[in-house]
Amino acid sequence: GIDALAGSIERTGLIHPIILQPEGELFRIVDGERRFRAMKELHDRYEKSCDRVRAKIYSTIPAIVRGNLSAEEENRIYRDSNDYARQLTNFERIVRLDPETIDLKKQKWQDEYRRLSGKKPEEKIRPTRREVSKLIRLILLESEPELDISEKTIRNYLAFLDRCGPELRAATIMGTIAVRDAQLVSWLNEDEQRDAVEAAGTNQFEDYVLEGKYQSGSDSRRKKRQKKTAGMLAETYTEKLLRLEADYEKALAMVNSKEMAEGEEQRKLERIQNIMTEIKKLG
Repeated sequence: GIDALAGSIERTGLIHPIILQPEGELFRIVDGERRFRAMKELHDRYEKSCDRVRAKIYSTIPAIVRGNLSAEEENRIYRDSNDYARQLTNFERIVRLDPETIDLKKQKWQDEYRRLSGKKPEEKIRPTRREVSKLIRLILLESEPELDISEKTIRNYLAFLDRCGPELRAATIMGTIAVRDAQLVSWLNEDEQRDAVEAAGTNQFEDYVLEGKYQSGSDSRRKKRQKKTAGMLAETYTEKLLRLEADYEKALAMVNSKEMAEGEEQRKLERIQNIMTEIKKLG
């Protein structure tokens, strides 16, 4: 029924736009009345629960307006709405598989993995993110052999979905927020994600995208590299300082063992002292 369709739209988005026919100042739905009612059901549900963010997500519906349709054309559209289905993105393909339900610990998914990969029954299948990504890719390629999608892309999308709060996920699936921007916003905490969804379409939304970019994994990895490099430099300078201090003590002992230091030895000693002073400044 409508509730089941609404649940499907909430999980995987609305793939097929509705078809409209203009009639005066209004529009008549030629195809997609159930989709329209399901979207209205989602909007009303969140409006009643005072969840204005998600109510806003389901307040509009993609539509194609066709003018001057004959009765025969309307019937054809009604019979085959796939004529107007748009090309899916790789993200939408993955979401439609409902990846959260794919569990390689379960026998049915292990059987599916072996069927598609040719893996032998005695070979063990590890329930890791990498293996799940491989299975999703095999499922997609079975229906679309020419599809260009890598396991790494799938892993990134799965990790992105794990980070998404419910509002950000819904907004991304419905196309309210572009996937590229949503991936950056997903690095924010759930409250900030919600605020970002509410700000979608405004200049303020860019601030959330930039903040997400700052907190993103790529920036974190860069900070780790910088910290590691700084640590290595600190260790290098420490080792050099210890070595110079040992040389200094040795040179000082040699100088003090004589009544008068020869000019060349004294200069060496001063040079070592200067180098040590500079290194201590760096520390």
